[in-house]
Amino acid sequence: DFLSHDWPGRSIRDCVPSLEGQGFFEMLDQVYATGEQMSFTGIQANLSDAPGVERAPRQFYDVVFAPLKNALGEVTGVFTEVFDVTGRVLLDEARAENQRELQLLTDALPVLISYADRDRRYRFANKAYETWFPLKREDLLGRRIADVIGEAAY
Repeated sequence: DFLSHDWPGRSIRDCVPSLEGQGFFEMLDQVYATGEQMSFTGIQANLSDAPGVERAPRQFYDVVFAPLKNALGEVTGVFTEVFDVTGRVLLDEARAENQRELQLLTDALPVLISYADRDRRYRFANKAYETWFPLKREDLLGRRIADVIGEAAY
């Protein structure tokens, strides 16, 4: 498994050479040189030669690179924390694709279609709203229904 390998004292370049050319070694070098922490959310990486890592066609990680300093404040190493978030990223992509498909379908219809939350604020609206109200669809989202159509109509 990934954690049971004899890695102490070895460089990350030796342990996971597949990271070459993906920018990770350069980021680690920057943290080591500057002493400043770097973190990334949902960054894509290929760990094809990392032992014990399950492979997916596309892999995504949340990553933190934090400098390790001695008593004099000199950087002596870089702490690395990596979380596999592939499932979350792929789910977010699927949701976004579903949203695009729903928008495309409802935009083709000549009727007002929308969704409002419990506070009666628009969370979704089709293109037809732009012909009825002097607002772009993006400007409609988050606004109260009564504020858009007027109190009397509401």
